[in-house]
Amino acid sequence: VTRTKHGPATVYHKIQELIVENIKLGVLSIPPPLLTVVFQEMGHGMLMYHEGMQLVHVRFPFPYTATMEMLLLVITIITPVVFCGWTPGIAWPMVFTFILVFAFWSLHFTAAELENPFGDYANDLDMRQSQRDINARLVTLLQESGMTLPRLAVDIDTAQVSTESTLHHPSTLMNLDSVLRGHGHGEQGTARERREEALDASSN
Repeated sequence: VTRTKHGPATVYHKIQELIVENIKLGVLSIPPPLLTVVFQEMGHGMLMYHEGMQLVHVRFPFPYTATMEMLLLVITIITPVVFCGWTPGIAWPMVFTFILVFAFWSLHFTAAELENPFGDYANDLDMRQSQRDINARLVTLLQESGMTLPRLAVDIDTAQVSTESTLHHPSTLMNLDSVLRGHGHGEQGTARERREEALDASSN
């Protein structure tokens, strides 16, 4: 894989082959809808990969970049002349020229950095660290503790008896009653009882 030019596509194809082969062998004996989700997620990952590669291979149009740099050079040359004619002295034209020219060139270089976020510079995305994080997660899943299924510490009958005894405990019932009253259920019950008493009185 390391010798091929299209390593991610090769790995993606090999993983698909392994999944299909293990389906035939009965290793992946899970419902087909779940396997469909697996293929969908893998396809989505490859789609994101190709979109990221477009940032690397598809460059910003050179005529547009050259035009922007020429205009910035013109602004850099003309701005001090204009400010010298508008403001008296030397200090204020220097300050205004520096602020304006610095702002324009900063926006230009920021756009150039955002054009390709992949690289080895400090402002680029740290893809090596991202890969190390993914590898650490995969190693965690392959450990024995990650492959052990969670189970109840007691059997189901004991857990059911313990739950029922907790629910029927007087303190638990008092807490439930206070919660219901806090949400207005107690007032609704009182109003219902009053309506029933009024109906009984009218019928008598």
